[in-house]
Amino acid sequence: MTVFTQATKSDVSNAGPVREFTIEPDVKSSAALLAPKPQSSYHPPMFENLNQSDFHHRLAELQNPSLVFFTSKDCGSCRHLKAILTSVQQLNPDWHIFEVDAQIEMGLTREFEIFHLPALFLFANGDFHAELRCESVPGAIQRAVRDALQQPPQEAP
Repeated sequence: MTVFTQATKSDVSNAGPVREFTIEPDVKSSAALLAPKPQSSYHPPMFENLNQSDFHHRLAELQNPSLVFFTSKDCGSCRHLKAILTSVQQLNPDWHIFEVDAQIEMGLTREFEIFHLPALFLFANGDFHAELRCESVPGAIQRAVRDALQQPPQEAP
């Protein structure tokens, strides 16, 4: 129980009695504050990681389109794009989506001349096609992939 005192100007000037009142704690709301929060059912999507030693030969083995997503754990835009890429993968289950941690894989980050994250690159049949620069929505990514695959492969950066 908490005891509060309340004094008015006249109480202080007349040195009269100070009124006391109590506030009973609300046990129900206190318990709610202390109760463990339910765990979120959301788990960030997990894509297969690529590193410097397996990057090129892994992509060369694959026939279907492969998206390589350069990211960082501290990048908010990367987390958003990662969630969008989960939807893209559900819409296109034959596509491969790989993740590269740009802070750890600095050799790849330099090789692909990445200065801003997130960065998304398209490979198909082991060939580099394009860096995808489009709106972060599934439909726009699908259109960008389709348009890039209509063009011949490019030389990787």
